[in-house]
Amino acid sequence: MTRITALVPLLFIALPGPAAPPRPAIVNAVADVYRSFLPDQEKLGGMIGSRLAANSEGYIEHISPASEDVTKESTAIDLDAAAYTFEYKRDPQVNAVMTQLARRIISAIGSTDSGESTGVPEWSDQQIWTYGADLRGLLNYYRITADSSAFTAAGSIGNLFLSARHQVKDLASLAPAIEPMVHLYRFTEERKYLNFCTAVAEAWIHAKRPELPITYSNLTVLNGLVELYRADGDNSIFRVPLQAWTTMEASGFSLTGVPIKTFRETQEAPDACTTGAWLQLSLNLLRITGQAVYSEQLERTIYNQLFAAQDSRTGAVLSPVGWSGKKQVANASACAANEIRALAELPFVVWGRFGNGIAVNLYSDGRTTVNLRRRGTIHLYIETNYPESGTILLHIEPDHPIHFPLRLRVPDWAGKFTADVGFDHFVGKPADYVTLNRNWKKGDTIKIEMPLQARVIPGIDGFSSEIAVARGPQVLALGKPLNPQISDFAAVAVEPPESAKPWLTAVATNFAANWMGEQAYSIPGTYDGRPRKLVLVPFADAIDYRVWLAKSKASSGASAR
Repeated sequence: MTRITALVPLLFIALPGPAAPPRPAIVNAVADVYRSFLPDQEKLGGMIGSRLAANSEGYIEHISPASEDVTKESTAIDLDAAAYTFEYKRDPQVNAVMTQLARRIISAIGSTDSGESTGVPEWSDQQIWTYGADLRGLLNYYRITADSSAFTAAGSIGNLFLSARHQVKDLASLAPAIEPMVHLYRFTEERKYLNFCTAVAEAWIHAKRPELPITYSNLTVLNGLVELYRADGDNSIFRVPLQAWTTMEASGFSLTGVPIKTFRETQEAPDACTTGAWLQLSLNLLRITGQAVYSEQLERTIYNQLFAAQDSRTGAVLSPVGWSGKKQVANASACAANEIRALAELPFVVWGRFGNGIAVNLYSDGRTTVNLRRRGTIHLYIETNYPESGTILLHIEPDHPIHFPLRLRVPDWAGKFTADVGFDHFVGKPADYVTLNRNWKKGDTIKIEMPLQARVIPGIDGFSSEIAVARGPQVLALGKPLNPQISDFAAVAVEPPESAKPWLTAVATNFAANWMGEQAYSIPGTYDGRPRKLVLVPFADAIDYRVWLAKSKASSGASAR
């Protein structure tokens, strides 16, 4: 099957530009609890900002739509990535790439009959996925540029799907088209598109197995069901992705965001298609429910699995990343475009409106401006080098004194989380939000502290005899480049942590010029039975590495902390 995915559903918002960007004709039946800030009102620094810059300057700005390496299936995903990137940074080079990609898709589609009789000779899975991606990409481009030719082409694809409803033998096979068809309904107010989505969704739900395998295909359809629920408010539709996410998270996704069951059974490293679809589903559910459990999963997957598949220096997409191996560039792989789109949509995750206030989900150096409607404008500034440090300064600068709740996410790994502003002291509960509900004025600064202690993660499933090491949101890995005397990972063992003294120690290392990160830590261990300091780096920065490590006999009773 052609693999095409999406991370963040289309956010229909007004943006400045030469033409008034179109607004959807349909207002969602279900209002979001969490609403992302406008991307062009954000400027992100630190680790997230550098990843966004590498994605744009190292990859997106160099996309050549005419290249033989660019396939039709990746063109629409590239368009999505370019559109989100342009929305964030308004760069002329990104705009040029975005426009060329849109023109290629529009030209390929051409003009079709406006009636439902239009069709294609034979519908394959590949055609369904490709047309669905084209539809989503064109609508995203239209949302930002108001290009009427993109909207016309999107309508042609929508009518192709309407005809397919009567041509395919299995209606459930059209499920990948649910999400983009919901977006088309929002813009056109054509009820026939919503009816299509409802019929296909019911067919897919009726045909699905009691327990859904953790696959890219299933995750994509679940995201479509969430969008359908937002559009029409049918709770019976929403229960399916809600229950599926809970089951998948409990049995499949852990540590870095890897689908554990799939990895154990196939021994294949997860690809960016699955990672992107999982991130999208988690963000969708965060938007609707406002529950911290979804933002926890977003942080874990972003700082580990998503970042691990990008070379932060060049923006190159790396080969599917498992828990051990040697990363290689794989820009031409089927899922490379999904990686760059997922990275391009990071500004939607960091912070946003939450009910009648504001929420911070990811702690990134940066700034943003938000208008609380008639209540006033607020400027937010964050100073931090998180996740290297757990100290964060959050500056609140309203135009005038204003009362609103500010919600700060408390990571599930945080043994201690405090927030101090003025004479007020707040203590957070892990895996929840701590709410600072007060009157804010210019000059208010919140000092957040969350010690980044190392913790041992017991082995799971096929790795029950081993352990992993984590620090804050980052999983660490043993890499050969910083441990040149180690040639056999199987001969390495980790000594147990002792409460009487520090176990994980930051080290100053002479990194090679082409090294991707700046963090390195040492822990006590053995190699071939002899004591040795082991140097670990974040999994996202590792090149030739291993995450799961043997535990020495003395560490058999060690537990996570």
